[in-house]
Amino acid sequence: MYNVVVHVDTTDGIRGSSYVWLPGTDNAPIELPHEAAIVAEAVHGFADALVGASVFDYERLWAIKTARTVLPGNGIVSFAHSALDMALWDAACKSLGLPLFRLLGAHKEEVDVYSNDLLDYWNSPTEDLVGKAKELVTEGFTSLKLPGGLHPMESADWDIRRLEAVRTEVGSSVDLMLDVGNRWNFDQFARFASRIDEVGLRWIEDPVPLNEPELLLRVRRLLRTPIATGENSFDINELRSLAHSGAVDVLIFEPMRIGGVTGSQKLAAICEGIGVPIAPHTYPELASHLVAGKPAGLVCEWLAWWQPMLANPMAITKGRTIPSSTPGIGLTFDESFLSQFPTRISSAPQ
Repeated sequence: MYNVVVHVDTTDGIRGSSYVWLPGTDNAPIELPHEAAIVAEAVHGFADALVGASVFDYERLWAIKTARTVLPGNGIVSFAHSALDMALWDAACKSLGLPLFRLLGAHKEEVDVYSNDLLDYWNSPTEDLVGKAKELVTEGFTSLKLPGGLHPMESADWDIRRLEAVRTEVGSSVDLMLDVGNRWNFDQFARFASRIDEVGLRWIEDPVPLNEPELLLRVRRLLRTPIATGENSFDINELRSLAHSGAVDVLIFEPMRIGGVTGSQKLAAICEGIGVPIAPHTYPELASHLVAGKPAGLVCEWLAWWQPMLANPMAITKGRTIPSSTPGIGLTFDESFLSQFPTRISSAPQ
C-alpha cells in the first residue's frame, strides 16, 4: 500500500495535513509507484485554485473539481480533490483552535470502533484467524469484521465455516461483520442465507456491485441480516440514490472518493434526513471526527496499516475512541519515516 501525504501551508504559518492511500505490495521499492505519482500530480494541478484562497473555501474547491471532471466525481481527480479538502479542513480547524468534530457539531464525545485487522488473515488457516479474533477481543475490541470471498480456490461455504468458528470462539457479546467485497453471486446468497442469518451479524458488507441495484434488492429480500455498502462509490448522487433505495441499512463511504470532509458532510445530511446511519471506510483518525460530529455517524473502522507513518496513533479503549482534542484532525506524521519517500513542493506562481 502507498500513501500520498498532502500539506497545505498558509501565509499565517498554519499547516493543514492529510493523506490518501493506494494499493501496493510489501516488496515494492521505496519510491512512488506510477499510480501515486499521478495522484500527486493531480494534487498539484489544483494548486492554482488554492493559492491566495482561504482555508474555508472548500465549497469553491468542490465547484472547481466538479468543473474539471466530465462526471460528478471519478478516480484520480477525486483522490486529489479529497486530499486537499481534508487538508483545508485541518488548517481551518487549526486557525480556529478547534478539533474537527467540534466544528462539525460535536454530536458525540466518543465513538464506537470496529477492528478490520482480520483482513490480513484472509488466507490464513482457520485456527489462526480464530486466534487473532480472540486476541483482538482480549485487547478490548467488541466488534470485528471478517473478510470473505478473497480465496480464489474456496467457496462461500468456506467463508461461512470460518465465520461460524469465530462466532463460537468469541461468543454472542461480540459484534461480527462479514465483508464479501462483491465476490459472491446471488446463488450463493440464496443457498447460505439461513446460515448467514443464524450467525447474528451486525451487517454483511458489499454483497453485490453498486451498479446492480436490482440485484442488491433481491439480496435484501433474502436476508434478515443488515446490509452495509457504498465504499466504492465516487459519486454523492449515486450514494443518495442508494440511501433512498431501501436496500441498505448502513451506508459505508470512502472519504477519499467522495470529496473528503466536505463530501462526508453532504452525505451525512442526506442520511440523517432518512434515518440511514453512516460508517466511514478506513481513515480511523479522520473517521472518529466524522462519526462524532453528526447524528448519522454510527461507527468507525480500525486498521493498523497507517500506524508506521503516524507519530500519534489513535487510542482505542474497550471498542471506543475519543476524537483528538487537538485543533484540526489530529494527524501528526512521523517525519523520519516520511523522509524515506519522494517529496514535491508547489508554491505560488511568480
